[in-house]
Amino acid sequence: MPPQTSAFFFALNFAAVSTIVYLLLRYSDAAKAPGAATSAGSSPLLQSEQERSERLLLNILPAPIASA
Repeated sequence: MPPQTSAFFFALNFAAVSTIVYLLLRYSDAAKAPGAATSAGSSPLLQSEQERSERLLLNILPAPIASA
């Protein structure tokens, strides 16, 4: 195989893999964004359950250990 053909296929392979990785990272970032917005303005039910779990934890463990 001529060296020019080998170099062309190497560049083509590199470009294809780089494009796929870029698109996957971009998709991952776009899919993560709605979840971050939801958790930032968490629902009152979620907050009440978190407070409840904190109270239960303080009932079971001593305060210095539970706060760590």
